[in-house]
Amino acid sequence: MLTLTLHKEALARGAILKDASAYNVQFVGSKPIFIDLLSFDMWRSGQPWQAYQQFCKHFLAPLALIVSADLHCVYLLKLWVEGISLELASHLLPVKSYFSFALLWHIHLHARLLAKSHDGRSVAQKARSVRVSKDSLFSIAKSLKSAVESIQLSKEKTPWGKYYEDTNYTEAATKEKMRIVTFVAERLKGKLAIDLGANTGRYSQLLAPYFDLVLAPDGDVLAVEQHYLSLKAGKCTNILPLVLDLANPSPALGWACRERSSFKERCSADLLLSLALVHHLVITAGIPFEEIVKCFSELLAEGGCALVEFIPKEDSQIQRMLAAREDVFKDYTEEHFKGAFSCKFSLVERFSVRESDRTLYLFKKL
Repeated sequence: MLTLTLHKEALARGAILKDASAYNVQFVGSKPIFIDLLSFDMWRSGQPWQAYQQFCKHFLAPLALIVSADLHCVYLLKLWVEGISLELASHLLPVKSYFSFALLWHIHLHARLLAKSHDGRSVAQKARSVRVSKDSLFSIAKSLKSAVESIQLSKEKTPWGKYYEDTNYTEAATKEKMRIVTFVAERLKGKLAIDLGANTGRYSQLLAPYFDLVLAPDGDVLAVEQHYLSLKAGKCTNILPLVLDLANPSPALGWACRERSSFKERCSADLLLSLALVHHLVITAGIPFEEIVKCFSELLAEGGCALVEFIPKEDSQIQRMLAAREDVFKDYTEEHFKGAFSCKFSLVERFSVRESDRTLYLFKKL
């Protein structure tokens, strides 16, 4: 929406947005900011919008796939820096998408036109001969705006989208956990905090008053969407929700793996929060404690701290996870957990959570 708004504002002033890459938009907290001033150019009479296809590949096609095909299509964006091919998007979208005029026009027919345009010289020649009025450019932008606005997530359930409604914490235990997080955040205030497995952001918002920026990554697309919408409606502006699978995080992308840095390379946090997460990494993703510790250490700045929750195997949530599979996690013990962290962290404090068998450990990076 920001890209389209700027494009229309530019047209109204005799300019045009010649690039429409998603990477032109960065976030300050949860507010999108357009950063590529060199993408603006003066509009010449009759000039078409050369960024039209790029906008469809970077914005419209991913949104349509996420909503109409599957939420996990969001991860396709990790594969292509230049956006999702319209031919692929057209192939993956369900038949019902053909009954949407916007998707039919901007994706399906657009993809069919591209498939017929394999002769680069003839395409270039035709492109040079095309004349488009400013009114037509405004109409295209208006159509794309309507298309984006019409794409809404359904209320389908995802594994942790309603996590806080399905937990074995008592009200007293939840309040105690929130008190501990607030106490640690106030004590360690700094520039960057990361709330790994943030879900809908209950604990991220406790960190916000004490850090310049709070990253709130989670692998559940719907939970991240709910968190982002709540931030847009509220006053907290320094939290950034992110879709991130910690077991397979965003890699370095592009030419020589240097165009876009990996998630790890972009993080140097003062505080890392890992609540009700480690057991998922061990039991669901099969990642050893030692590798988790190494990952946490690499996400922290020198002297940074990690507040990590340990959930014993007797906990009902873990018992539910193990119900349909063989328990091969003999090393999943509190002693092994503490031993693994002692290799790269020193123990600062241990917090017991009342009315719960769960424990929070505050570690400092060595």
